[in-house]
Formats: sequence, C-alpha cells, structure tokens
Amino acid sequence: MRVAVRADASTRIGSGHVMRCLTLAQALREQGAEVRFICRDHPGHMGDRIKLAGLPVSLLRAPPDSRRPIPDGDYAAWLGVPIDTDAAETISALDGWRPDWLVVDHYGLDRAWEQVLRPHVGAILVIDDLANRAHDCDLLLDQNDHPKPAARYDGLVPAACRRLCGPGYALLRSEYAATRRQIGPRDGPVARVLVYYGATDPTNETARALRVLSQPAFRHLLVDVVLGVNAPHRDEVVSLATARPGTTVHEPRPSLADLMARADLALGAGGATTWERCCLGLPAIVTAVAANQGPLATALAEGGRAVFLGCHDSVTDDCLSEAVRDLLAVPAKREAIAQAAFALTDGWGAAKVAEIVVPSDGHDLALRPAEVGDMAQYYFWVNDPSVRAQAFETEPVPWPTHRAWFRRALDRASCHMHVLELKPHVPVGQVRIEQKGEEDVIDYSVDAAMRGRGWGTRILVLARQVWDGIGQSRALHGYVKAGNVASQRAFVAAGFTERPLDSLDSEPGSLHYVYVPENTRETDRR
Repeated sequence: MRVAVRADASTRIGSGHVMRCLTLAQALREQGAEVRFICRDHPGHMGDRIKLAGLPVSLLRAPPDSRRPIPDGDYAAWLGVPIDTDAAETISALDGWRPDWLVVDHYGLDRAWEQVLRPHVGAILVIDDLANRAHDCDLLLDQNDHPKPAARYDGLVPAACRRLCGPGYALLRSEYAATRRQIGPRDGPVARVLVYYGATDPTNETARALRVLSQPAFRHLLVDVVLGVNAPHRDEVVSLATARPGTTVHEPRPSLADLMARADLALGAGGATTWERCCLGLPAIVTAVAANQGPLATALAEGGRAVFLGCHDSVTDDCLSEAVRDLLAVPAKREAIAQAAFALTDGWGAAKVAEIVVPSDGHDLALRPAEVGDMAQYYFWVNDPSVRAQAFETEPVPWPTHRAWFRRALDRASCHMHVLELKPHVPVGQVRIEQKGEEDVIDYSVDAAMRGRGWGTRILVLARQVWDGIGQSRALHGYVKAGNVASQRAFVAAGFTERPLDSLDSEPGSLHYVYVPENTRETDRR
C-alpha cells in the first residue's frame, strides 16, 4: 500500500498539521504501508523532522512572498501559491509514483485541488477541522468535538464518503494510550502545572502564564514549560522562568505524555494538544491563539471539558489569574472537567484510522483477560454515545461509578472480562460474561471505528471458545434491544439460538439469545 501525504508547516501555520500526519504515517507504516510526504518550502517547513522519522519528503518551491504577514482566517494565503499551481507541483512531485491513498491536511486546499489530483491517486483522505469548504474525498477525518460532528459536512463531501468524526479518532502518538493505562482522572490537589501554547507561541501566552504563576498565591506550584527553540519570545520566557522558583523550561520533544502525566493542571492553547490533554484526563485552562481554535475550545467548555478564556487578544493576566485561582479553590469543578475530558478519546485514533485505510484481514484478532490497566479503555467504550443508546441504561457513566464497578468486576470469580485486540495490541472491543441470578449473561461491544466488519460475531465466537476452554457447562444468555439488528445478527452468526422471552428473562423489551455448550447438563439448558 502506497500513501502520499500533502501537509504544510510554517512559523505562521504552526506544526500541528505535519505532526498529526507524522503520527498517522507511523501507524500506517506499522500496517505495512509505504508513506511519502509532500510539503511546501515555507519558513519552518519541518522537512528535517519528517526525514528524522525515516520518511521521504519532497519540498515544493518556496512561495515568492513567504515573509508577508497573513491575517487570521485567510487560509487560502497559507498555501503561498495559487491552488492550481500547487496541484500541478504536487503532481510533479509524485513523479509517476501513484499512491493508493492521498492524505490531505491543509486548510488552503479544497475540492478544486482534490479533483485535479484525483486521476493520479487511488483514493483521498482529507483531514479537516473547519467544515468551511467542499471536498472531493473518499474518507474524511475531523477529530474535533461537536454535538453532531458528521452533520457538519452535509453537502460538503460526496454521499459515499465515510466520515470519521469525533475525538475517538484523534491522531495521538502511541505514548498517550500507553500512559493512559497507568493513570486515571485527577482527583488530588494541584501541585504541578504544565504550560504549553504550541511550539512557536507567536502571541506570547507563555510569558503571560509565567507572570500569573509568579504571583504570591501560586508561587508554591511546580511548573513545567515547553517552548520551541525558534519561538519569537523565547528569551523573555526563559528570563521569567529563571526568576521563578520551581520552574523548568523543556526543549521541544516528540511527546508531552510524561509531563502531562506528572501535571495536575495545564495552561495551553486550543490546538492539537487538546486531545493529548483529554486522553490523559488533564484539566486545562485554554486560550485560543488562532481564529480556528475558538469553536473547538468553545465546544469543550460548553461540554464541561475545559475552561476557555477566549481568544488571545481578549485575555488578560487578571483573567488567567482568576481562572487558575478558581480551579485551585474548587476541586470538584476540576475533577468534573478531568472526568468529562477523559471520556472523549482513548489515544488509539491513529491506529484505528490506519486500520481503516490499510485494513487487516482480522486473523490476528484475539481475546485476552482484562487487567486493571484497562479501566480507562472500558470507560471510553462504555460512554461511547452509540453504546449508551443501545444499552438498557442510557445515561453516561461517571468515572467514580465506573472505577468502583470495574474493580469489583475484576475481583469477582463469577465475572469474566476480556479485551479484543488487533495486532499489535490495539484494543478494539470487549466482552463480559457475568452471573446474574441463575443465568450467565454475555455482553459485548466493538469500537465504533471497527463496526461493520463482522467483528461482533468474531468476539462472540472467541468468547464461546474461552467459555468452553475453561470447562464451563452452563448456557450463555445474551439480551439485545429489539432495534439493535446488528447485534441480533452477530449472535445468530456466532451460534446462539433465539429463545422466546419468558417471565424469568432479566431484560424485558429485548430479544433473548442462548448458547448451550455440548456438555451442558439438561438442568442448565434453560
């Protein structure tokens, strides 16, 4: 499988587009794909960073006026050349190398550009956040949090285009999913603060944060600051950090997972780092440093998943100070933000998207016993909106409730919990067999990204094999809502038999399916 990526970075655009594409590229390579980048030679193009990751990159010629200031929101100007020129130069850079997929992550490119590239590629994946222009693509990825994320693209993409929408598809490095297994949402006091407003921080929000954190009320806090070597205000930031006790300035790093795991609160921007913070349940006070960050940060705040102060030009030191003081003084508010953010993404978005672009045959699917480290993964699955809609109790599950339930379930001999994994160790579903009254009831779910591939049947078959393998002779009972046709088909395909409901059934208003092992005694066949 060949994949070409068209994305740009610059001192004006920032590094987020290229960095998330690098994360996706790594996941695609793990699926066996060959990946190449095509970027324009803007100041700060990150070509060396792409090469450092072991990926070839073709640099398109530098724009003639690359130093000209560009107003916020003028995304067409981010391209640096006319759109037809960019399309022609991209085709030239491919040099006859026909990719199976073209990944496009650029606010300055739209349907007109994609239609020119269409004859030269197999399929097109567009990564977008704005939903402000039409696309000619086969797959669209928008990792942002919106009440109806897919509906934002109604009329903007072809009818046959599959839409991967929501933070569950956030393109995060594998360190975040690994770190998430080790921690839960924060419920202790604030002792350490992470300050990161992006690699360049052109509006100098980092200096504002350090001025505020130097106030007497906050000087007891330990502070980690991350800033790029080419940030325009670096000298001022270093000076402020040096003058403040307990403050460490860190050089740019490929992952902030370790710093986020140590922190209790983050002060940052509303860009791609948002999903990294959410994945690790780190409460944040957010300032939009670019116009396109405002809607995302607003949605997060409205959902109780962050504190949003507004755009950088309206935020003052007093405003930030008051927000920090409020979160330190009200632990319940801080914990509620952490819990709401924690349920948004599990950190496996890149692996899921790579599996969709380069699908495996599913032969590597396997079950393993659930562990304590799976608590956060189960929390993400159980609060998936589609899972809640099909559950008999539809309200979201709070973290304290889930945590207490999960620990009890792991300890009970009558409860068997397993995780469905896809090589290499990517969790894609769960199954639970639990004794309820006189019945052993089986319940399962498949990650939203992996549905429609028959994996519901696969997980039920594997669960049956586990049940038989441990010598169980009792029948397994499954209950499915009447409207959940997909699960009904999965149970039948997995060898379960539909049984009429009777007065003993534990879930009225559902369909009842039963699997009876060969060695089941007649008294247990009920």
